Order: sequence, then structure tokens, then C-alpha cells
Amino acid sequence: MEGAQSSPRNDEPDLLNFEIDLLVIAKKIGLSFEELKELRVTDLFAMAESYTGGDKEKPREATQADIDAFFGR
Repeated sequence: MEGAQSSPRNDEPDLLNFEIDLLVIAKKIGLSFEELKELRVTDLFAMAESYTGGDKEKPREATQADIDAFFGR
């Protein structure tokens, strides 16, 4: 029964990816690591949502596949 018990190490890659994603978001917004230290995760998410314009529904730009499908090519 090797697979019956899960090891805490199984979750580490997901946690590491999450932490890296948070750092990437902060740097894209333009925050320094010093500024990032002052924020909670929820604050960073709120800032990212404001920075990107939130979840406003905008039409996406058509791809070449969309155009071809429209014109029946």
C-alpha cells in the first residue's frame, strides 16, 4: 500500500508554483520585494485586479481560426 498514505512533500511543487506566481504578479504590477513584504496575499490579489481592470467582460480579439470559421474557409 505505498500510495495509500500521502506525503506532505507531494504538495510542495504546487505551493512553490503558487509562491512563484505571486512573485511574478507582484513584479508585473511593478512592486519591489520590499513593498511586497508589506502586503497580505489578499491585498496583492486586490491590487492585481485593479491593475488589470478587474473582471470586466470585454470581447476577445478574433483569431485567424475565428475569421476562417466565420467566412467558411
